Amino acid sequence: LKVHLLPSGAPPAAMPAAAGARGGGHCRPAPGARRQASALPHRTASAVVVAASAARAGSAAAAEGAEWAVPPPFAAMHQWTPLAANITILRRPDDNVGNATARWRILHLTDAHISLGEAQELHASGTRRMHGAFRMMDDKHLEPGTRRQPAETFQRLLRLVEHASADAVVLTGDIVNFPHNASVQFALQALSVGCSSGGARIPALFTAGNHDWLVEGLARGRGEQRAQFRREVLAPLYRLGRSQRWLGPRGPRAEDYGVLELPPRGRGGSGGGPEGPRLLIITVDNSMHEVSSEQAAFVWNELARGLPALLAVHVPFMLPGATPRNTKHVLCGDPRYRYESDTSWHLERRGRRAPGGAPAPG
Repeated sequence: LKVHLLPSGAPPAAMPAAAGARGGGHCRPAPGARRQASALPHRTASAVVVAASAARAGSAAAAEGAEWAVPPPFAAMHQWTPLAANITILRRPDDNVGNATARWRILHLTDAHISLGEAQELHASGTRRMHGAFRMMDDKHLEPGTRRQPAETFQRLLRLVEHASADAVVLTGDIVNFPHNASVQFALQALSVGCSSGGARIPALFTAGNHDWLVEGLARGRGEQRAQFRREVLAPLYRLGRSQRWLGPRGPRAEDYGVLELPPRGRGGSGGGPEGPRLLIITVDNSMHEVSSEQAAFVWNELARGLPALLAVHVPFMLPGATPRNTKHVLCGDPRYRYESDTSWHLERRGRRAPGGAPAPG
């Protein structure tokens, strides 16, 4: 994922092109650009959303869905291929970023489904079906048609950090196939090796997907499961990048939300430096198809800083005017997320969503 910050009057020739991108060589206005926010198309269960920043009248009003207090200082344009994307952020002349241009390279990994463990342990913990479902997967990114274990593919993809000179790694959920210490430790070791480029440490930011904390067949509710396993198993993943002096995620509840402040490339160290405009990468855990008012307030408060921002989540958001109507997936905020659309509750041995669209208890 390549992100470029340019003045609003930049000529088309200055805008980056992705090889083989749909729509030719220029960045195209994102669907729903009039809202200054767009969803980056993904075929997986995860999304990176381009969010425009603006000063807000207040976070409480923002959580209620209030309109922009002032016009957003950024507009987003993007182009993509099945495996890569360019995002161009065009600044308004009166924004607070100044005249600088900037660029970033981000390795976005999602749905790795690393699955390790002994058969007896898997059977006892209720994860045997989940383990079998992702034992071997098609290596769609590096060698299409070649089936590999998810753990091996994850390692291979992390080699792109050095090859592509990535400035950060963003992990948007389902990194492990179910909450298992061996899988988490494997991911941490792979990240430790992959994120060490030329002696410099590349920051990584993690938010959970439903597989990261779900164990099928447990009597307790999903909310209770998520709270327990995020705390007991996934905690090391939330600490990724916190050792960085100016790159560490902020926020009192890293499990629910966080932000990584990324300076432009080429300023102070391999990932940049404290000078120049920064890119905010904001995470929100919406792995239960919900966003709380506290999470919304955190996002709006970060956007009020007036910096370009990416919002990284596991479940793509349903955006009016931006989401294809024929999508088969039930997205976050989708009105189809209700009792009738919950067809896998019996297979996953959990409570079904309550009638009327509310989640099942827990």
